[in-house]
Amino acid sequence: MARSATSAASPALLLAAAFLLLAASNGVLARHHVPVTSMFPLEDVGTPETPPAPPAAPPPPPPPPVPATCMRSTMKGYSRAVALSSDSLFVFHWTITKTGMNGALEAKPRSGGEKGWLSIGWTQRANRMQPGDAIVGNVLLPRGRRVAAYAMTGKSMSKINETKRVKLTGASVQRTTGGRTIFKFTRVGKGGLAPPNYTGHNNMIWGFANTQNYAIHTQRGGLLVNLACKV
Repeated sequence: MARSATSAASPALLLAAAFLLLAASNGVLARHHVPVTSMFPLEDVGTPETPPAPPAAPPPPPPPPVPATCMRSTMKGYSRAVALSSDSLFVFHWTITKTGMNGALEAKPRSGGEKGWLSIGWTQRANRMQPGDAIVGNVLLPRGRRVAAYAMTGKSMSKINETKRVKLTGASVQRTTGGRTIFKFTRVGKGGLAPPNYTGHNNMIWGFANTQNYAIHTQRGGLLVNLACKV
């Protein structure tokens, strides 16, 4: 009978021993701060992808052009003038009339203007060639020297075409005894892609080259001109 009692008590003793062993294990884990993941590692999902870099900020808009310095013209028949180039070898002279303006493009000696074309233009946007209009004096044309107006709708030669929307009269090319080349014209009205403001500021451009291709420039620039400036 004593043997059967011992056998009956064995499962209970075994269960109690298991509980004691589990309690002891939990105590050891707690004392050593063993993380759960060290016992049950998570599945390796790989390194997370680096998020794409944000798009670059657009460049700031160009600053507005500074008004060109207006001076009294030294050419007879004109009241105002502005230097087109920094070396003042190219100068634009004008005077306002009741119907428009009289203008003159002057290429001084050793400027190279005596060998090519020189232009003054009006544009809708500052420092942009198109859309706009240009008055060009050319000494290289096979049919002779002449001054004419051109509409500019693009930068290529095919987009620069002679226009009748800008009305010119009295256009001429003159050479002086001092070696200057002068392109003269009278502009009537406000026709064209970029009509002039005879009483205020104008976005204007100029260019020069010793070639017949008006899309190629040896020198060029943009300026803000007050055609009614005080001198």
